[in-house]
Amino acid sequence: MMGKTTVCLTLRKSKKNNIKAPLRLAQGQDFAYDKRIKVENSMSWKDGICIALALFFLFLLMQQLVYLQQLEVRTKKSRAEIGIIGLTLVVLAGLVWWSGAGLAQLAVGLFAAAFFVAGWQKQGLAATGLLTFQRGREFYPWQKLSRVEMKQGQTVKLTFYTADGVALVTHDYRIADLRRVRSVLAAAGVPVQIKE
Repeated sequence: MMGKTTVCLTLRKSKKNNIKAPLRLAQGQDFAYDKRIKVENSMSWKDGICIALALFFLFLLMQQLVYLQQLEVRTKKSRAEIGIIGLTLVVLAGLVWWSGAGLAQLAVGLFAAAFFVAGWQKQGLAATGLLTFQRGREFYPWQKLSRVEMKQGQTVKLTFYTADGVALVTHDYRIADLRRVRSVLAAAGVPVQIKE
């Protein structure tokens, strides 16, 4: 008596729905390979693009980590900023999960989220200049800034001006960091105007 072996092929209709088609073969019968059936054991071009994107985000993340090491005083993050960043990360995680994430897509999502958070955290004062993301630049050396206006309240509010006298950006710092802020600005030689 000859036994039957069942081979189950998975035909891909879409990312969500897989159709399984049983193929019954008698024992000793050869399986005929049909060229129209794609065998998905190799990397697709989409996986290659995802790997390239993951490496790109990894490179950008390394650049942000170098900036984070240079940072001496970080800006104060408001609750609204923290909430928006958290919501954005949840949406990003949802998009990665919903897209039927494979390993390459998960790597892209992870590195993109880490780059996003590191870029947000790197704003502040460094010994060599101002770290922010304004006008397409992440770093402004102290020589490119003409003056700083300081206003004290619940936070220390610093407004930075370019050499042209145009307001570049306003950052908030914690009151506890006031001494460190003053020492960094004094070491940089940037004129500070105190406003009331």
